Amino acid sequence: MRELRPRAGRSRWRPIYRRVQPGTFVILAIAPETQIDKRGFDQKIKNARRRFEELEPATPDHTSDNKLAIMPVRRKGTA
Repeated sequence: MRELRPRAGRSRWRPIYRRVQPGTFVILAIAPETQIDKRGFDQKIKNARRRFEELEPATPDHTSDNKLAIMPVRRKGTA
């Protein structure tokens, strides 16, 4: 898991993400800054890990020339 630091670290929120394929990232949670809410941050990390375990890549409906694309993902066992 990685965290983005918006506004050069001055934001109180941290998107938690993970790369699922080369050039494809999924944001799994938005956590509060750890120095402000350690318990909230830890809970969001726990949720993000659980969500990551439940994901399976979806088949893209189209091809794209974009180097950065958002691909839909879904939980395992769902249609």
